Amino acid sequence: MSDSIHGNAVIGDTHANDIFSAYPSGIPGLPICSSQLDDEVEKLINEDNYDRIYISPSYPLAGLKKITEIRSKYANPEESISFEKKDNGFYSKVDWRKFIKDEKETLLLWNYWKDRLKYLYGLSEKIWILPIALYWYEMKIPENIPKIYADIVKEFARCVDVAAILKGNRFHHRNKYGQLTNQGIVLISQAIKTPETTS
Repeated sequence: MSDSIHGNAVIGDTHANDIFSAYPSGIPGLPICSSQLDDEVEKLINEDNYDRIYISPSYPLAGLKKITEIRSKYANPEESISFEKKDNGFYSKVDWRKFIKDEKETLLLWNYWKDRLKYLYGLSEKIWILPIALYWYEMKIPENIPKIYADIVKEFARCVDVAAILKGNRFHHRNKYGQLTNQGIVLISQAIKTPETTS
C-alpha cells in the first residue's frame, strides 16, 4: 500500500494494512523469505516514487510449513522462496510449538530471519523496518522463544520502535494475530509521519 501525499509505501504482511491507505493490501503471514516480498521491494525501489519504503516483516515462524526449503537458504539470505497462500503464516497452520522445543533449530531460524532482514534493509537507504508482528508475538507467545525485538530496534537505524508507540497495550490489537485496531493504526501512522518519533 502507498501514500502518495507523504511519499511513503508500506509493504509486508497484513499487520501493515491501512497504515496509509483505506484498503488492505498486505498479505497475511507473508514470510520474510518470500519471493513475492522481494519482487515488491524491488518494484518500489525501481519506481523511485517514495521517500520511504516501510517493510512490515512477518514473524520468524511464518512459512514454517516449508521449513525444509527455508533451511536450504540459511547460508544464502539473498535468495528467496516461492510460497503459495496456503503456506504463509504459522499460527493456526502448523505445529510451531513442537518446532520451538528444539532450541538449536529455533535459533537457526531466528538468525536466518535477521539475515534476511539485513539483506532487504541493505537494498536501499529508503527502506525502514516496521516490526509490528515481531513486537506482537513476543508479547503474546508465553513459550520460551528468542526475544530479539529490542536488538532489532537498536541494530537498524531506520526502524520504527513500535513498542514505544503502542506501549504494550493489547487494546491496540483486534485479534489473536495482532492486527491493529483503528487507534493502533492512527498511532503508528502519526509516528511514521513525525520523524522524531522514529528510532
